[in-house]
Amino acid sequence: MTEIAFHFGAPDKRGYALRLIRKAVGSGAKLWVMGDGPLLQELDTALWSLTETEFLTHCLVDAPEDILSRSSVVLVPAHIQQSHPAFPILVNLSSQMPSDFEVYTRVIEVVSTEDADKDSARNRWKAYTQLGYVISRHDLNLRS
Repeated sequence: MTEIAFHFGAPDKRGYALRLIRKAVGSGAKLWVMGDGPLLQELDTALWSLTETEFLTHCLVDAPEDILSRSSVVLVPAHIQQSHPAFPILVNLSSQMPSDFEVYTRVIEVVSTEDADKDSARNRWKAYTQLGYVISRHDLNLRS
């Protein structure tokens, strides 16, 4: 069964997502990152220039298969509901619940401090629990 975790209270969703992606890729994970267009564009730019000596292989979902297979991170617009078997972890930065979330080993929902984002996260939480999933909660405000 898919592990589902909600990371609540990210004051800077893009910044938190970058740290999360960097840490996960550093441990050998391959990530499918779903989000809205502007946020994905910001992540794409940021992933090209983390530091002067660091680069995380990444691409957009419409890249050719040979590029997808060599990437650690794939950026997927939320309106595109597709998955790839080589990417076992989904990081959801969008307000939508992924339609095919059960194909992933793990789903990480990142939730900002904005009211609209928290409201949509509550709806996704409720939908996951109604499907029988037990959710891990990570309150980022407690880490400050």
